[in-house]
Amino acid sequence: MAKRIKAATLSDLDEATLSELAQAVKSCRVLAFPTDTVYGLGSTALVKAASRRIYQIKDRPDAKPLPVMVGSTEDAGEWIEWTPTGRLLARKFWPGLLTLVLKPTAKGRALTFAEYKTIGIRVPGHPVLAELLRRSGVPWATTSANRSGRPAIVEGQAVWEEFKDEVDFILDGGRVPGTESTVVDATGPTPRILREGAVPAKAIMEAFAPAGSQAADGPRGVRRVLFVCTGNTCRSVMAEQIFRKLAGERSLDVQASSAGLAADPRYGIPGQVREALAREGVTGLSHTPTLVSRDLVEQADLVFAMTESQRQKLVERFPGASSKIFLLGGYAGLGEPEVGDPIGLGAEVYGQCLEQIKEALLRIVARAPLAPLEK
Repeated sequence: MAKRIKAATLSDLDEATLSELAQAVKSCRVLAFPTDTVYGLGSTALVKAASRRIYQIKDRPDAKPLPVMVGSTEDAGEWIEWTPTGRLLARKFWPGLLTLVLKPTAKGRALTFAEYKTIGIRVPGHPVLAELLRRSGVPWATTSANRSGRPAIVEGQAVWEEFKDEVDFILDGGRVPGTESTVVDATGPTPRILREGAVPAKAIMEAFAPAGSQAADGPRGVRRVLFVCTGNTCRSVMAEQIFRKLAGERSLDVQASSAGLAADPRYGIPGQVREALAREGVTGLSHTPTLVSRDLVEQADLVFAMTESQRQKLVERFPGASSKIFLLGGYAGLGEPEVGDPIGLGAEVYGQCLEQIKEALLRIVARAPLAPLEK
């Protein structure tokens, strides 16, 4: 029989109980628990045997992967590949009532089946659950606490009566709100609602409405993009200037800036950069190399590095911004995702570098939720 623990708030649980529950989940035990939506069943997502046991308890076909819960947006970045759509929705609705469907990272593929290309993930807003997720240190495979095909359970007593002989622990938090999370496919440039739940579909779509059509403090798409290379004299400068040109041609209300991981303001822009940009109609360039800073990264909606090593350095330096830091060519889907350093090479190499950057940016302005100018 399950061990039943009654706790409506975090203060109802002592340190020993919190540690016991967190360790139990990490050790593949199954827990029934309250959330900010409905009651759930969960265990570590890192061990397939734990998921199979949840399928058996729920009488659910095991051909469909279980959604995942994690303790923070930063934690989510370990398991899923962020898109501008996903990042914007996470910023707006997490922690909370929204499940995002995104592609897994290489590490995240362990959480699903090979034939599935996406996973559902959520950062819940329930304080007890959030603390248990944090303490366990693992993502949880979860599902609503009900038999397959029956309504979700919203009372702790009902969970006890239904599952006391099948799960290991039941955390009874009384009554929960009772509406399941909204599920949104965020893999593309606009959200696709798969299930409307606690977050209204209208609220999801308003997050992507043009400027002037929603509350002043609501997200209106990407407005600030930061390009980063090493010295901020070549690649990031070309990316900044070409992006500004493309955004202007498409009447997008997006600001672009650039910086370097090791920028030195004493160095100037190589003549080959000016020549390459001039062929694109960008002339009269005035630029001082700028060292990347926390303020620049925090102010940006998207941060693009030219190489994977640069992206990793940015993530290490600014871990709280990891969900919006991308490899430029990888984000754009280029066959060769890294933009190599042309410094010290001939004008032809600089021109090829600019063409690679331009191709990436053309794809990005076509897919990212960039804010249009007000009419």
